[in-house]
Amino acid sequence: NPPSNQPPLKSYKEWNTGWPQNSWSVTENGIYYQSSYLFLLSSMVNQSSSLIPTENQININTDVYFNTIDRSIILTSPNNSKYKINVSNAGVISSDLITNASAGSSKVINSSVNLVVSEKGFITKSPNNTLWKVSIGKAGELKAASLASVMGNITQQQVGDILIENYDNGIILKDENNVCYLLSVSDLGILFTKPTLCNQ
Repeated sequence: NPPSNQPPLKSYKEWNTGWPQNSWSVTENGIYYQSSYLFLLSSMVNQSSSLIPTENQININTDVYFNTIDRSIILTSPNNSKYKINVSNAGVISSDLITNASAGSSKVINSSVNLVVSEKGFITKSPNNTLWKVSIGKAGELKAASLASVMGNITQQQVGDILIENYDNGIILKDENNVCYLLSVSDLGILFTKPTLCNQ
């Protein structure tokens, strides 16, 4: 019976029969199996896509390569804090709050860097000099893949970082299904992506 004075739809039946009924998957949610379902579901949800005008994009057709350790992309948060994207020796992607970009850095003002070819990204070095390529997965998640060497056509940043000066802008990455995502950072240094319309 439903709880007193409550509609039947607020009630459920719980029993201990095993598969294929498994009532606990509804009544006793657990992260150990619900997270996989939510991750799958998140890739199917249509999110509203923003459009960054083409005049506010710098288009690059290759991977971007930083050939110096501790050089990478720097993003600007809404409160104007600067966060550098790093990859650890184990391939974990994070961001560090910095006060200034390194000498010789390239500054991008009022524009986003658009890596227009699918599965392109930026290549940086971890503290132990391992090469890591950061790109976007098909659910909009950042991923890092180790590389034995840099091959093919690249755009190379000889010295310094690439600083994206304005919060509304970032790095546009295209996944294997040609869906574009804008990589940005929060005031707390949390990296996040959101769908954006591809201009190319």
